[in-house]
Amino acid sequence: MGTFTPPAPPAFRGSSRTGKAARVVTDVLAPANLVIALLLLVGRHSTRSWTGSAGGCSAPCSAASSRSA
Repeated sequence: MGTFTPPAPPAFRGSSRTGKAARVVTDVLAPANLVIALLLLVGRHSTRSWTGSAGGCSAPCSAASSRSA
């Protein structure tokens, strides 16, 4: 049995307008991005000021660093 080589990912440059729009929407609505936004909004809502977002900032920062690894 041979070694597995994954196929090349599709080129973003060669996509149609609808394909590019679908890719952007998919990337923006990724679960990690939604969790980060939700934690920041909950921190904001809990204190009724933007300083509450600082409390929710440690979790999104650690989630973003583990996502990029």
